[in-house]
Amino acid sequence: MSKTKILIVEDELITAKAIRRSLNRLGYDVLDNVASGEEAIQIISKVRPDLILMDIILDGKMDGIETASEIKNRFNIPLVYLTAHADNATLERAKITEPYSYILKPFEERELHIAIEIAFYKHKMEESLLQSEKLKSLGVITAGVAHEFNNILAVIMGNAELLNRVKDDKKLETGLNAIIKASDDGAQIVKRMITYAKAGGSTSNYLLTDINYLIREVIDFTMPRWKNIAQSEGLYNYLDTEGMKEIPEVFCNPTELREVFVNLINNSLDAMPDGGRISFSTESDENTVFVSISDTGKGMPEDVKKKIFDPFFTTRSPLGTGLGMSCVYSIIKSHGGKIEVESEVGKGTTINLNIPHRKDAVQRITPSEPDGKITTRKLRILVIDDNEELCVVIDKFLTRGGHTVETFNNGAEAIELAREKDVDLVLCDLAMSGVTGYDVVKELNKFARKPKIGVITGWSEKLKLFDEEGMKVDFILRKPLKNSELTKQINSVFSDKIK
Repeated sequence: MSKTKILIVEDELITAKAIRRSLNRLGYDVLDNVASGEEAIQIISKVRPDLILMDIILDGKMDGIETASEIKNRFNIPLVYLTAHADNATLERAKITEPYSYILKPFEERELHIAIEIAFYKHKMEESLLQSEKLKSLGVITAGVAHEFNNILAVIMGNAELLNRVKDDKKLETGLNAIIKASDDGAQIVKRMITYAKAGGSTSNYLLTDINYLIREVIDFTMPRWKNIAQSEGLYNYLDTEGMKEIPEVFCNPTELREVFVNLINNSLDAMPDGGRISFSTESDENTVFVSISDTGKGMPEDVKKKIFDPFFTTRSPLGTGLGMSCVYSIIKSHGGKIEVESEVGKGTTINLNIPHRKDAVQRITPSEPDGKITTRKLRILVIDDNEELCVVIDKFLTRGGHTVETFNNGAEAIELAREKDVDLVLCDLAMSGVTGYDVVKELNKFARKPKIGVITGWSEKLKLFDEEGMKVDFILRKPLKNSELTKQINSVFSDKIK
């Protein structure tokens, strides 16, 4: 791990040298010491220090407070004042620049050490909070976008699956398969987007997982890129797992952590255009599993390192989306973990993951593959969704199976019909204007002869309201909906009534 770099801004040469000696004894790396604010700004523009020790009275036109104000506005680097001035006027001016500490000269080395460590800790916590707020704000937007995008994908996918049943035209079949594949890819992007919209992930898909096995699985999965394609271009990459020790299983979502390791391997490969080594190490203590992924790549300058978890920030423009590392950050945070980056230009990068493990976790059962045909008796089904095109797709699919289907864009009309006629199954969206899907489900739960209820939605994070209000549904499907998934659920809930 590289030493912390500190810039000293002090016009008294003897004092500056004394501070430098103290910092060296304390294990810090002194980037430079300068006597004026102008010099400080010039150096910071080229090489970012981790912290600045700033005197108030300086050479040049700018005093320390003016210099600190410009640094705060332009660079966001933690700053500690070292000064002999403690009058109220100076303190009031200094407070505006929001320093991390204010030490009066003369001071003890221990005072300096404590002030620096507290400054680093406060800055780290502020950056972590800022990152969380960025993701939270993005999540509000993302949730709405993902919902609308899921509706579009559901229509595309549903129509393509219906048309794909016609096998007369081979070219048509090939084209439709391409559409279905593209829709699947779009659905995966939406899942990534929804990751940002969640303050904390549901544990419904969590399993006790061997992280070492997961890493080896991902290494095998990414082999076509890091080995086969690379060697065809005359490049050689070596993935080293010698540092992986025996560790306890982690209670996690293995699909999400698999995505984390895929992203990290791909990022390392991007940073090693001429080939290189990626090393994995794992260890644990009583509460935490520690995973490190190091590469021998180009490394990152400080300005890039500070932005890599920002949504849509990428160094691979125009090829990159900028979602990979932001997704990694969100997944690790949703598992209650921490992620830290060590990187230096020309010396490679190390990503450190801290993931808590739970010994009392119970393994979940993986659902079986969906069935191909609806095998129930003929059903009367209501479909409720304010997306008319999606209603048409579901109607066509179910009608072809011989079922009686009625579609509604309004929840109130559907409730009235369900009261008047015997209905076997209601398929309902949640996010509708006026009478919402929640209202529909709540009313259906009051019926003496309650129909089976299936919720089809893109708002997965809102489903907990059913449990909180004691409302019962028979199954839940996420948009974009696949006909095969709907088939499986209908067969499951009506299996006891098959004649």
